[in-house]
Parts: sequence; structure tokens; C-alpha cells
Amino acid sequence: MGDKIASKVEEWLYTGKIPEVESILASGRYRALSTFNSIYGIGPGKARQFYDMGMRTLSDLERYFGVTPGSALTTPAEVDEELRSIDAKENTTPNGKRIGRKDKVPDITIPVGLALRGELGQKIPRDEVEEMRNIVMAELDELQPGCVHTIVGG
Repeated sequence: MGDKIASKVEEWLYTGKIPEVESILASGRYRALSTFNSIYGIGPGKARQFYDMGMRTLSDLERYFGVTPGSALTTPAEVDEELRSIDAKENTTPNGKRIGRKDKVPDITIPVGLALRGELGQKIPRDEVEEMRNIVMAELDELQPGCVHTIVGG
């Protein structure tokens, strides 16, 4: 362990907090990046890209992608229609900068992740997970007998 990490561990053991960490956790940048990362399809790189474009909230992302708050796209046709309407709009960042086609992130995953974030955030009941496991393992056993499995995640 290096000197800096050792001093941070010691600081936490004596005070129960690390001011540098508390400062980072309280920063608007950290909160925005964490919020963006909570959307399926947005990783650290895309979160930083959106932040650098001036976006700070999920509302900013919804406006950018043309996703109606609380909407739920349920069929491929609805997703197609939503994306065509996004392409037709002139998007701007929260500070009014026009976003041209070259700046757009064309990934369909993000608008769908935004629209379905409520559903994607719901936990699947354990009995449903076990039922899915049984189906997958039955099929896998046909292809490769003797495979083992472990249910993980939440």
C-alpha cells in the first residue's frame, strides 16, 4: 500500500470520513456522471461525453434524445418512430449550443434505456429468476452436458 492510500485509511479510521472523498461525492460533476451511468447503455465514456456537451440531468438526456418523460416504448415500430422524430429535431445542449449530426450519439440503446429505466430498475422475483435458470440450463444441457451455474446479481 502506498503512502497516500495508507494516509487515507488512517484518516478514515480516526475520523470516520475522508474530506477528499466527501468533496468528490458532493460535486455536481460526480452526481451527473453517476446519474448518467444509471441508464442502461451509458458507460463512463458516454457519461463524460454527455457531461462535456453541457448535460447535467436525466431531463437533459430526455430532451437530447427526444424521449418523453415516463414514456414506455413497447414495440420495435414505436422505437423506430421515436428515433425518426429524434433525427428530425434540432437538438441543443442545456446551454443552448446546437448539436449537429456529427455530434449525435446514434446508439438506439440509450433512448430505449431512458424510456424503460423504470422497468429496467425493477427487480425480478426470485421464482422468475429460477424459472429462467431452469429453461436455460435445460437447453444448455442439451448442447453441453455437465455445465454448472450460479445465480448472481440483483
